[in-house]
Amino acid sequence: MNDRLSPHAATCAVIALVVSLFIVAGPDAAVAATIRVAADGSGDYTSLFDGMGTAQDGDTVSVAPGEYTEPQWTNPSGVYAFEAMGIVWAPNVTVIGDDRDAVQVGPATPPPVLRDDGVQGLGNASGTSGVVFENLTLKNLSQAVFDADFAPTIRNCRFVGNYLGVSQFGSGRFEITGCLFEGNIQGMTVYSGFGARDVYIADCTFVDQVDQAVQIQNPNSEVSNCQITGGRIGVATALGGQMLVHDTTIRDTSFVGIYISDGTAASIYTCTLDGTMQYNAFVLGSIIARDVLFAGGSLETLHFGAPNLVDMFGNHILNAGALSVYAGGSQFDPRTIDLSSNWWGTSDLDQIEEWIHHAPDDPTGNGLTVDYVPIYLGPVPVEGSSMGTLKSSFLRN
Repeated sequence: MNDRLSPHAATCAVIALVVSLFIVAGPDAAVAATIRVAADGSGDYTSLFDGMGTAQDGDTVSVAPGEYTEPQWTNPSGVYAFEAMGIVWAPNVTVIGDDRDAVQVGPATPPPVLRDDGVQGLGNASGTSGVVFENLTLKNLSQAVFDADFAPTIRNCRFVGNYLGVSQFGSGRFEITGCLFEGNIQGMTVYSGFGARDVYIADCTFVDQVDQAVQIQNPNSEVSNCQITGGRIGVATALGGQMLVHDTTIRDTSFVGIYISDGTAASIYTCTLDGTMQYNAFVLGSIIARDVLFAGGSLETLHFGAPNLVDMFGNHILNAGALSVYAGGSQFDPRTIDLSSNWWGTSDLDQIEEWIHHAPDDPTGNGLTVDYVPIYLGPVPVEGSSMGTLKSSFLRN
């Protein structure tokens, strides 16, 4: 018996294998392409708009160093036309630059007045899930990255001098990591839009946004290991939803570090809010905070305007010369909020009382009373300690 196949049989076997793989994997698995865009003419396209426009499901648009400054008119919604630097029309497309700082996308010079209805940046059309933008600098644009009904993934991009760095309405998971925002009017805004429910922002740096760094409206979100410096507002959440902020530093935001609007909830862990700001946190909704340094605001460290839930202990609530806490609310809804088991920068209970404005100071116009004892004696340790040690440091009247 001959165990070897004849040449004809071997050829048939190979053809059968190829056909079977084609059937199992589908035709798209074999045709994913890399489209090269190079401003110097060495690629398939010199125009980023044209290169992105030809990408099919699963393709990669590879962008060479250079300046891509010319927008084109487009109308992806069929409702109105606008100028944009590029639109992805197919799902699962990756647009990636060779070098973040060397791939420049946007007008060469900023417009006289930045507005939200000028030249748009990069976006993806309706029905295009799985889109990725990576290693790009986007500058001098109205909305540098925008989407339709599916949110893209954004990695290691730089946003400079835009009206709005990232504007997201899409559904599904929106993920932005390792990005740098410099001198935009607003860093990013994420709306409920088409039903976004999972927003993840990690390892990003925001420097001197004119207004706010991060605004989340309605979607559930996580802000992790970010650095925010300058501007008016660090992180704001509104219109419902829940936000988790952890391992993040917010510094020198002139108005407020974290703004929590009515009907929203924020959980804040191992964060630092310091520098020059009027309020470290402005709370109208619900807040949970652990191991947070609230270093003090020029008006109030913490402002509570009839909050829903306040669950804070193991934090530093320090004083910067004004009030440490303002607790507002209606006298027709008298309540007590518990701020015990925190370190206030002193063990002098009379001094702490002076730093707090609450119902005892204004019984006819204010219904909130702050309970702040027992206090934690001395700075809360960074290293974990036993519950016994923690309890022994509390001071009661």
